[in-house]
Amino acid sequence: MDNISTLFKNLNQRLSSPFFFSFLLAWCVFNWQIIIALLFYKHSEVKLDGYHSYIDLIQQNTSSTNNLWCPLLAAFAYTFIYPLFKNGIDAFLAWTKTWGENWNLRVSKSRKISINKYLQLREIYETRTTTLENILKKESLHLNENERLRNEMLDLSSKNNSLFRELSQWKAANDVNILNGEWFYNYRLKDAAGVIITKNYELIINGNQIDIIDNTKRSNIQLEGFYNDPNQNRITFTLKNEKGGYEHFELRKTDLNNLNLLKDTTNTGKTVELKRQRPVQENVELKD
Repeated sequence: MDNISTLFKNLNQRLSSPFFFSFLLAWCVFNWQIIIALLFYKHSEVKLDGYHSYIDLIQQNTSSTNNLWCPLLAAFAYTFIYPLFKNGIDAFLAWTKTWGENWNLRVSKSRKISINKYLQLREIYETRTTTLENILKKESLHLNENERLRNEMLDLSSKNNSLFRELSQWKAANDVNILNGEWFYNYRLKDAAGVIITKNYELIINGNQIDIIDNTKRSNIQLEGFYNDPNQNRITFTLKNEKGGYEHFELRKTDLNNLNLLKDTTNTGKTVELKRQRPVQENVELKD
């Protein structure tokens, strides 16, 4: 196994040699007829070309010139002469470039600046140009980000204003003083015998204080738990009488914008109607 491994290693070294590879390539070029015949020709096609066999074809197309000297010279030229020729071409191109730049400088009357100084200045200019382009790109990104944040801020501000308006509307709607004024209070109630009892009162509401005035007496009650949803047609509150009893009201608003007429049935079974007699007043003076 070691001998075989050594053999393949040596063979690989030979094949990887630039000279040997060039020789094989040149041999294939100078003996192309043999290569094509061995790879693509059938035995019948070989006979049509006047050869008895493949060996006969190889023998008739083999010569020391094509098999040795021409491939050897081509490999030698490609391996040793071509690099010199290529370096000469590269040197000539570099010289023409330098000559052209010097000539341009002389034409532009810039002979006081050496070519090395010119190249340094040009490199500095290109570096600064690249730096400026990067700065402009970053500035553009910052501007876009600022624009995005500004739009978000405007959107949040709009939402905040909308919430503030809703909150202000809700607070205003739930101010118990919106009921201030003089009201006409009417209710109907069936007694135990099924007789409908109807009563009418005049109410004077001032904040949480309510005075009920009828033909026989005058009583004072407390208004508690006032709630008014500005987007719904319901208004709720609880009345506490002088004896400590409670009566819960949940009335329909016939007009969402103006609390001038309230109707519904209370938890005690009364059919209630409240109708404002006078506009809302901030301070209502109670008459004795």
